[in-house]
Amino acid sequence: MLSNDILGIQVKVRLSVLVSLTVLLAGCGYILAGEWRDDPKNWKRAFGVSTPGGVIVHHSYYSRAPHFTNEWCYYFELEDSRASRQAIGIYGLLKPSKRKASEITLKRGCPSWFMHELPVEGEVWEYPGADEFFVVIDQARGRIYIHDQQF
Repeated sequence: MLSNDILGIQVKVRLSVLVSLTVLLAGCGYILAGEWRDDPKNWKRAFGVSTPGGVIVHHSYYSRAPHFTNEWCYYFELEDSRASRQAIGIYGLLKPSKRKASEITLKRGCPSWFMHELPVEGEVWEYPGADEFFVVIDQARGRIYIHDQQF
């Protein structure tokens, strides 16, 4: 029979291995990976805060890859309102883009509801230094479209 000391060491080693694997998997995104459509938690997944009051989210899509780097993608369709514009940073963080809405090429895998009514006309906004991020305000339809990704 094994002594209590040896059994204690075995338990500690197994526990250490289990904790290490849990931390490793969590850090690699395997636990947080997934794909969510029209989930109320998508705003928090994308922006790190709860959906601000007054913001109406018509559609949302968020995806996070099970990878050791932080790989994600999101799409939002909001009701155009002062609250929505304020929440996404139109009044300070974002800058008007030189691109036109008609020049934006949608990526493969883009949700069917995202900027689906063509032609999309409206203002295009961007965050300086974020190559994939854009906001389109389609005033004719009363919608704001947001997209960003990191792969």
